Amino acid sequence: MRLSSLVASTLLSSAALAYPILERQAGFPVCPFWGGNITVPDRNVTPFIAPYQQAPVLNLSKNTLGQTRLPVPGHIAGTLSGGSVNITLDRVTGATAYRVWRDAAAVGWITDWGQPSLSAIDTAPCDGGHYTVVAMQDNNVNDTSMGIMSLPYVLQSDGTLGIASTPVGKTFQVRVTSYNNLGPTATGYNAQLGGCAVDPRVIPWGTYFYVPDYGYCLAIDIGTWIQDDAVDIWLPDDQAGNWGVQYRNITIVGDLANPPSGSTPTTTGGSSSTTSKASTSTSTSTKTSSSVSSSSSSKVSTTTTSKSSSTKATSSTAKSTKTTQTTTTSATATPTNGACTAANNGQTLCIASQPTAYQECVNSGWINFSCAPGTQCQQSSSSSITCV
Repeated sequence: MRLSSLVASTLLSSAALAYPILERQAGFPVCPFWGGNITVPDRNVTPFIAPYQQAPVLNLSKNTLGQTRLPVPGHIAGTLSGGSVNITLDRVTGATAYRVWRDAAAVGWITDWGQPSLSAIDTAPCDGGHYTVVAMQDNNVNDTSMGIMSLPYVLQSDGTLGIASTPVGKTFQVRVTSYNNLGPTATGYNAQLGGCAVDPRVIPWGTYFYVPDYGYCLAIDIGTWIQDDAVDIWLPDDQAGNWGVQYRNITIVGDLANPPSGSTPTTTGGSSSTTSKASTSTSTSTKTSSSVSSSSSSKVSTTTTSKSSSTKATSSTAKSTKTTQTTTTSATATPTNGACTAANNGQTLCIASQPTAYQECVNSGWINFSCAPGTQCQQSSSSSITCV
């Protein structure tokens, strides 16, 4: 979670306006940034070193203990009355509490003590705010407690909540930086490969999008400098710093109810990547962690646990799974290709005994990956491979 912010004094960027939702309730103010009034400094494009792996389609169905997460609460509804929105939801078996957010701002923490009904009230609704609801196994905001997030809901013109439309195939340019913090994100899910920080006013939580040169992102986090047309991708260790500050044309590819297949999407409107600064871009994506210096995004404020102090978090490359494209299967892979040292860090080699697999040297340890279904590993050079 990244706690700090800005009250938006201007309309959202064109990226935000490109995200269609249902016909909205008129007369509300523009939704503020979740954390307050923060001016984001401008940042120029930096040199770029591509990540060693592609991010998978992140699957939240199980927590880090391998347990099936609690489902989305049923019958989520909301009604506007007297300038406030009363949000109701059904109980979930096994849940002790529920959280309700609007664009990452806390609306309600509902503790289930046996009351007749469960509800939360938003006393400050805004124009086009996205409401997200999640059930929790206990009162801890961490990966083992959090259930599956709901789809985003918005207040419609008739004064009731409706599910926001996900504009699959929509492409727009954003500034992309990277971070490498470990531990719970703002949603409680662990920071990991394939999870990204967004401005939920632009890209609602639970949205999947594709970032050229990175792979798939699931919006599960926020950042003090992740405002308007900016996203922060998660990469392990020095790979975050290697990414730097870039611009990419990202593509919306799905949501938690309809995740992407894993194949590279066809983008519409513009090339898939760019290294020049867009003249219309006014936001940046920078964060600072007191003990992480390699992150290009310099997170300003965070409650995630940095790698140097975490005793329970592990590199997401050791636990990420996906059904297509490359999949990390082990952080302590059998070193079939010899020693992995600082001298050959980043080297990728096909595994002779497994035509559809390869190994990558990451920080003195070999990690196993699998090629996409129907493809095989081919050694393209002494240090890199392709799956064809």
